[in-house]
Amino acid sequence: TNRRTFRGQSRRTDGNIPHSLSRRNRAARSEALQRSNALAADRHLARQTPRETDDDADDSSRVEEVVPNEIESPSVSNSVDEGGGLSDEFRDEIKHIKRRLRNVHESIQTSKSIVNPTTWEQNCLNAVGNCINEWKSIVARYFRESDEELDDQSEQSLVARETSLAVFGLLQLAMQSGPLTGSNSGYFKRCGGEVARVASKLLESDVLANGDLSETLLFTEKQLEAVAKWRRNAAKAVENNKPPSKSMLKLQQGKGKATAKKEKKAANTKRSR
Repeated sequence: TNRRTFRGQSRRTDGNIPHSLSRRNRAARSEALQRSNALAADRHLARQTPRETDDDADDSSRVEEVVPNEIESPSVSNSVDEGGGLSDEFRDEIKHIKRRLRNVHESIQTSKSIVNPTTWEQNCLNAVGNCINEWKSIVARYFRESDEELDDQSEQSLVARETSLAVFGLLQLAMQSGPLTGSNSGYFKRCGGEVARVASKLLESDVLANGDLSETLLFTEKQLEAVAKWRRNAAKAVENNKPPSKSMLKLQQGKGKATAKKEKKAANTKRSR
């Protein structure tokens, strides 16, 4: 079907498929293939043949040494699992909260019913708040009560920074899922006052509102600015108390495009009758 068809001069045999040209070019193609195979063989032989230099005798007596500093070190997450220089209690608590963060993260991504504001609050925001509260307790125990400074060079500090980033990522996912689904996290202009009020409960709670988050949760300056921005936008949406947009209302009610199209078609059918 891919062979060309000759249009011709409006004759009886113009629609016939022309003869294949593969036989004519077979000799030329075989010669080119032989030349390319010969060149490839020469290159392969040249790579395998060692170069003859004056230092061959010296090179043969050399022994390859392994420098200890060049050995690839395990990642921070692996050091938590393997133990490393961390205490057993700290390692167990980090493993527990990381497992909890991963489970909540997967449930938010796979759940389709959290578009409803009530379900979003119960199954998403409450779970995220519990994870943040657990991380806050770990930081208070191992870094605030013990008066231990957060040194970026220590293994415990590296694990703490990594876990803090995972906690903030889960909070960001919560502000960008369910009725707040969109390209930007914490965008409250289309969700309505009810959704903004539900989000404000978490953002204004004791977990995120009390104390300096850079000390209680080990958040960075950019992360603090993001949380403050979400808090301001949510408070402004609650104050305005506008209804959600049509698209967000359909999303919150669990109506996709296909369902809305069927309902519209059914309504038009009833009117025509």
